[in-house]
Amino acid sequence: MNFSNLNAVSYTPIPFYIGLNSGVNLSKVNYSEHLTSFNTSYQIGLEIESFIRPIRNWENSILYGITFELKKYEIRDENTKFRIIESNYLTIPLKYNRNFFEFLNDDIIFNVQAGVFYSLLLNSTNNNSQLALPNHNYGVILGTGFTYITSTGLYLILEYNFQNGFAPIDNTTPFSSNISHVINIGFKVPSTAIF
Repeated sequence: MNFSNLNAVSYTPIPFYIGLNSGVNLSKVNYSEHLTSFNTSYQIGLEIESFIRPIRNWENSILYGITFELKKYEIRDENTKFRIIESNYLTIPLKYNRNFFEFLNDDIIFNVQAGVFYSLLLNSTNNNSQLALPNHNYGVILGTGFTYITSTGLYLILEYNFQNGFAPIDNTTPFSSNISHVINIGFKVPSTAIF
């Protein structure tokens, strides 16, 4: 897709794109005094992409949606032993997306993303009353990815996001943060193809 050509010709504006994605995340609590390992889990999400005005600018967009996330954390208890706690979150990401260049006959687009997220804790497997996960998490997102444009107009997506959460996951270590590495695959279609 050649962005300069799109700006030079007339076309039917697409209000937004809608897509689905799913993948894996590697998450851990970032203790300052203890080393912990990453734990693998998954997420699935619905995402909407809206272009930043003027409408003819296809290089800049805003991504937002809702994601169901399962995350696993190693939590330190009062005896300084580590154990795994599984938690389910409903996450709302808000990201700025910038398309930089295309290659392979303009069929693949490279992009970078930056934004924020808010997560609401749905439930967890924690049975220890001494350890309580907070009801929410929030932080920043940095990412990059590729979009492949198929001949049928379907957009296939591969992306990586780094998430740094600022809410303390373990109330026994209030200054801990949490980080996640997220790898997603998915697709999106123009809203004109749906409505």
